[in-house]
Amino acid sequence: MEYNYPLFLASSSYSRQLLLTQAKIPFQVAYQNADETICNHNQSLELVVQEIAIHKMNHVLLDTIKDYPTILVLTADTLSQDPHGTIEGKPQDYNHARQQLLTAATGVSKVATAFCLDKKSYKDGQWHTVDRIVHVVESSYRFAVPARWVDTYLANSIGLKAAGAIAVEEFGAPFLEHINGSYSGLVGLPLYELRSALEKMNFFEF
Repeated sequence: MEYNYPLFLASSSYSRQLLLTQAKIPFQVAYQNADETICNHNQSLELVVQEIAIHKMNHVLLDTIKDYPTILVLTADTLSQDPHGTIEGKPQDYNHARQQLLTAATGVSKVATAFCLDKKSYKDGQWHTVDRIVHVVESSYRFAVPARWVDTYLANSIGLKAAGAIAVEEFGAPFLEHINGSYSGLVGLPLYELRSALEKMNFFEF
C-alpha cells in the first residue's frame, strides 16, 4: 500500500496514536495550541465535540512543515456523558477521576468522538485548506469499575488522561460491560469513518 500525502495527527493522545499504528495508517505528530475552554459546552454532546475538533484544527501549528506541497491534517476530540447527563472531559485530579468512575458504574453512558480532516496545500508561503471532512460518531456503553477496583484501575490504565476517566483499552477492557456503537470511537478515533474520509481525500494509492 502506498500513500499519496503525508498525514499529520495534531494530537498527543496515546490512544489515537495507538489506533492509527495498529491500523497501519502512517502518520506524523503535529501540535496545536487550542484553548478548549472557550468552546461552547452548553450544547449537545455531538455539537460540543464537533466544535472542539474544528477549533483544534484552527490552531494546528504548521509553520515548520514546508517540505510537502499537499498534506492531510487530523484533529479529534472525545467527550463522555455520564448516566445522569453530565458531559465529562479528562479528570481534573485523582479524586475527580474516582468520582467519574463511580458515577459511570451506575448506568449507561454516552461517548462522542469528532474528527476534523483537512487537506491543505502550501502556496504563497502559507497553508490553505482545500478540502475538509468533519464527522461525529456517538455510542452508548456501560463501563463499570467496582469501588474496590478503582485505585487499581487508575494505577494500571490511562484513565487519568481519558474523558470521564474511562479507558476501555488494555487494563480497562475487563470493565467494559457492553457497547452499542463504535469501539474505536469509544477509544478515541472512529477508524471506519476515518478510513472512509481518507479514501475520499485520495490518501490511499492502490
